[in-house]
Amino acid sequence: MKNLLIFFSIFFFIFSPRIDLYITIHTGYLAGFIVLIGNYKKMGRAISLKSNLNFLFFISFLIIYCFIISLIYRNIAIQFISILISLIFYTIFSFIISSQIHIKSNDYNSFIKLMKYILIGIFINSIIILLEFQYPSFKLLLETILVNDSNANINYLEHPFRLRGLAAAGGAGLSIVNASAIWMCIFLGKRDHINKSLALLIILIINISNIFTGRVGLIYGIIFSIYFIFFIYLRAVNKNRFFLIRDIFILIIFIRLFSDFNLSDEILAWAFEWTNSFQGGKFSTSSTDDLNQMLFIPDNLIHFLFGIGFFEGENKFYPRTDSGYLKTLLSIGFIFSIMFYSILFLKIFKISVIDNKLKLFLYPLIALLLIVEIKEPFLYQNFLARTVFLLMGMQVVISYERKKNHRIRTELIRNHSLSNS
Repeated sequence: MKNLLIFFSIFFFIFSPRIDLYITIHTGYLAGFIVLIGNYKKMGRAISLKSNLNFLFFISFLIIYCFIISLIYRNIAIQFISILISLIFYTIFSFIISSQIHIKSNDYNSFIKLMKYILIGIFINSIIILLEFQYPSFKLLLETILVNDSNANINYLEHPFRLRGLAAAGGAGLSIVNASAIWMCIFLGKRDHINKSLALLIILIINISNIFTGRVGLIYGIIFSIYFIFFIYLRAVNKNRFFLIRDIFILIIFIRLFSDFNLSDEILAWAFEWTNSFQGGKFSTSSTDDLNQMLFIPDNLIHFLFGIGFFEGENKFYPRTDSGYLKTLLSIGFIFSIMFYSILFLKIFKISVIDNKLKLFLYPLIALLLIVEIKEPFLYQNFLARTVFLLMGMQVVISYERKKNHRIRTELIRNHSLSNS
């Protein structure tokens, strides 16, 4: 029962769907509220830890700074401030849920266990997406229950093929967290934490689901999958040919189950639009073309260094942009943006302290974050941000437990020395 509660808490925390049951229920907030109230003692510990406390102080400072700078330039900074406030919640929630997962004296396996919770959740949501496409009545049922954000550029109920499962939204944000789950699955398969055949099936389903979510994640998912097939899976097959026979049989059953899975020309043209650009020797889609028009450098040095308190919408100085780096720059300026991103990436790097084997998972994930942040603020907003904060939360829990155990051992040694003297 405990594992089930942890799973649902993580699932609703990451995907945060809003459900319409006469009143709108934000399941992300609800899951967080239940976890925090049920573990109020750990909430105090989460806040008081030095690594968390310093981060929370910095975020609080940015909230005040952004508010003041937005007043000076008469911009509306509500969205960025609300995101920063969310990071405080993410930090506390991630510590508490990770402390419930943590296995004493087995730090590495604690991290693996958290990764499995995350992967299962994303895998299940991908299956739901495929079922939505296969059975329109199921999609109608889900989208009748789920609330569609009024600011979203996609109406999921009416769109013929853009889907989201139980996630609050689809698009690039969902596709990127799906791609990160594929890399997570590859790591678990390579380290034999899950069966390589199961990893292949999970990767296949998540990749197919990305056809209906977003092209950015689809591209990364395909690249990751190629690495898995040629450098991990085929090597395992060479050692045991039974794997290949068994998996071909499973693949035949899979194809049979989805024999009437009709991917229309419209869907394929949208999902694989990026392949057309290869003929001209460059990579581009309608999304990248739009993004290129949104990339610029503020021409005012003061604005560049200190920001103007602007994140989303319209302002009198600069055009709207989707780029995560630019949104942050315009909100708090270059100086504090550098500090903000440096702190976040430093917290991610610390995960490798748990075990050197985690570097295989960590470094490609960091590379993914650095690149996709050009498109949108994935590092501190949306599904991938919540996933990353969960991983950082486990690192904080493990560091705390290690320090506590070290203090206990030191105290025992000192007491033993005193008693002998």
